[in-house]
Amino acid sequence: MTAHLQAPKDQVFEYRHWPDLKGKHGSTLINNSFGQGFDLYAENNLQIVSVRTIEQSFEMALAGRVDYVLYEQLQGQVKLQHLGLADKFVALAVPISNEGLFFTFSKNSPCNTYEFRERIADRLYTLINSGRLDELVREYTARYMSLPP
Repeated sequence: MTAHLQAPKDQVFEYRHWPDLKGKHGSTLINNSFGQGFDLYAENNLQIVSVRTIEQSFEMALAGRVDYVLYEQLQGQVKLQHLGLADKFVALAVPISNEGLFFTFSKNSPCNTYEFRERIADRLYTLINSGRLDELVREYTARYMSLPP
């Protein structure tokens, strides 16, 4: 998961690393986490208000109540597209965090076998090395974004 800052197009600012956010106001979802390192830094150094819906965050940014919205990059693009706001926001280039995503299987699941886990790992390895994984993300993002809100 890659988290980015989304800023209104008319309020874009230079962001290279976390200290650039000092003195700015941000918004994200209640209980959203962007990795232990950033979460601790934000708690001690930043002003980030937590809200119930990401729509609220985007509305606050458009109203000038916050300078940026902190959200997962792909989900943010999709949400802005569905809200009809994609042309009003810019994802700042440098991510806030880049956290791994993991598959988990119950220890009690009959599917949780060594052979099954190895087949998944092999398939993921092939998808990543062939570039197909990125193609699939683009393809299914486009499909999702074409669905009615």
